[in-house]
Amino acid sequence: MYTLKTLLETHPIVIPMIQRDYAQGRTSVHATRVRTSILPKLKQATLYDEQLDFDFIYGSLKDGTAILHPLDGQQRLTTLYLLYWYIGYRKGGIPEYLKNFTYETRISARDFFQALRDEQMVETDGDMSQMIQSQKWFRPAWLQDPTIKGALVMLKALEETFIDSETKSLPDLNEQEPNVTFQFLDLDTYDLDETLYIKMNSRGKPLSPFEHFKAQFEQMLVANGWTSLAKKFSQRIEKEWTDLLWPFRDSTTNTIDDVFLNYYRFVTGSIAFLHQSLPINEKQALFVESLTLPESFRKIYDTEAKVDLLFSFLDMWTSDVHLNDTFAQYCQQIPLLSDSTGDRLLQGTLTNEEQLLVYAILRLEQSNFPTEDRIRRAYILRNIIEGIRQGNQGIYNSNLRFSMFEDLYEDIDQFVSASTVQEGLEKVTYPSIAEYVIAHEKEKQSYREQHPQLADSLTRLENHPVLRGMTYRVFPSFKIHGEPFVQVFQDVQLVSQSLLTRALLACGEYDLTIGHSNLGKRRLFGGEKYAPFIWSYQVGNAQREDMIQVQSVFNRFFDRLMQNRTAHSISDNLESLIQNYLQASSSDQDWRYHFVASERILSNKGDIFAWTAPERFVIERLRGVNLQSDHINPFYLDLVEQTDLPDEALQYTYYHELSSIEVRSGTSLFLTTSGWKIHSDQLSDNQIENILNTSSHANPSLQGKHLLQIL
Repeated sequence: MYTLKTLLETHPIVIPMIQRDYAQGRTSVHATRVRTSILPKLKQATLYDEQLDFDFIYGSLKDGTAILHPLDGQQRLTTLYLLYWYIGYRKGGIPEYLKNFTYETRISARDFFQALRDEQMVETDGDMSQMIQSQKWFRPAWLQDPTIKGALVMLKALEETFIDSETKSLPDLNEQEPNVTFQFLDLDTYDLDETLYIKMNSRGKPLSPFEHFKAQFEQMLVANGWTSLAKKFSQRIEKEWTDLLWPFRDSTTNTIDDVFLNYYRFVTGSIAFLHQSLPINEKQALFVESLTLPESFRKIYDTEAKVDLLFSFLDMWTSDVHLNDTFAQYCQQIPLLSDSTGDRLLQGTLTNEEQLLVYAILRLEQSNFPTEDRIRRAYILRNIIEGIRQGNQGIYNSNLRFSMFEDLYEDIDQFVSASTVQEGLEKVTYPSIAEYVIAHEKEKQSYREQHPQLADSLTRLENHPVLRGMTYRVFPSFKIHGEPFVQVFQDVQLVSQSLLTRALLACGEYDLTIGHSNLGKRRLFGGEKYAPFIWSYQVGNAQREDMIQVQSVFNRFFDRLMQNRTAHSISDNLESLIQNYLQASSSDQDWRYHFVASERILSNKGDIFAWTAPERFVIERLRGVNLQSDHINPFYLDLVEQTDLPDEALQYTYYHELSSIEVRSGTSLFLTTSGWKIHSDQLSDNQIENILNTSSHANPSLQGKHLLQIL
């Protein structure tokens, strides 16, 4: 007897191509009847441990492995998977074993279930189906896939079924599961095969996708009258292209089926983006259905020139060694390019960013430019692609969208075909690439040409994982200090990030605002988590640039560090910056003074602060990214330590409420925009007023310390 957890932990499930689409989510009368019948039973099994028997699941283990191909039971397994996903979403964590469930019926279904499992869900208005469709990772064209449409219908129905159930009443899916069980019958064990299922379902065993593709693609070429291309395709797919890809063959099936189709899909997708004059929604539809299906490739390969282009991308490699060595060379020269990029091209697992860069590499390898020039162009494109990003809660995320690819592919073609790098940069005009990204690449290229002796040093700086080519903020200091600056920047990233942030603030105030809240702006200053955001933060508005003061503070910081770089360690120099500021400061009534002086306010990991009234020390340090996380006034941290109160006296709070210090049971002290306040069940209003009047320090921190001592 199995549960979904025990089955997935024993046998990863792959829904094979032979299976039909997920039907229990359809909106037909029959499907609706099935759905409304099973959901109450699933609820009883989930909340009240009432056993639900899902009968037998028939299947076979693929090629002697543990991978299970269900031949009967796919509908029940998919419904159960969606139930577990919904519970995991409600509980705040999708179980690891759900990764062992995937679809092969369509690429779109496979990608949807993978995204549903792996991508972050951002809560939005609307029901479960609408929320999923509003996610950044959800592709609208997926709605044309019946399995995905059915899954969305079922998830909405599950939400409606459990809407009145408290999250804590749901099982944790590791120690507890819905009481749904079934038996698994391995057809191989009983000397049966899928012909049993085929006969039951009146369908024949299909050819492999690769065999289908070869026959149908050649038929298309013949039907169009392109007999020479058909002959070439037939010969090379059996000889030259097979020889090329044979070393990369699947070790289990001992075929090149998957690697060939993955490479074909990559090239065909590029051709579709560049040479297919269709509206974007129709292009997107091509990618929902596999590009290996006739209804897709007939639209794409509608001229002999496009077929020739496909063949050129296959013929460009003289051998598997040539292919491997080429990608190894680019990966070695561009450190932020994964060593496995070439392998993942053939595995069909490239990220969006890698797809663009790999296309550029293929195009560059077809050019006559010297090797150094080709790698330099790929390197610059790496930087430009990194620059297509957006800030989100102090983290930079890629902003690449499907709708951008057509123009981006055109820009890549323009760039790699230009006679010089500078000429190529002039031709990159797509509006989704911020002007300052291109301008900075032009600036760096000019600098390299004028200072060739520092080109390698600049490359080292760009390749730092914190910067990833986004060197706007540190380039001014590099131009002044040259090679030694690169080492200083690298050393700075290795010290305590709390110490580093305090030293930066000692050089001046800067404003990195990531959003707003009911308690004011949300600001950050540094920390390990936010390092890439801090060091590559960029705005396109000159007025805004003047206001945030980041550049002037960074310039001043590095100028001072470089003056003493050889005399002391980086940590000692940072401490000197801090002490010099504190000694020179004319007032300790400034929030910045306390941020720099304190070793508790700024953490190594990094923090976001709600900026209510900093001049009155009314600031809240958030444990998360917004007011839904608990928060505390950071000045309380030192006050509690100075007055020997335990850390438990710190009263964290949520949302727009201000935090406090619990002096004793029933009595708390807290800062507001109008000064210190006392809340007490034990003191009268007159007593509270008298206590507050006895402390008249202008410095809120000193006044708070005095009040704590009185209380």
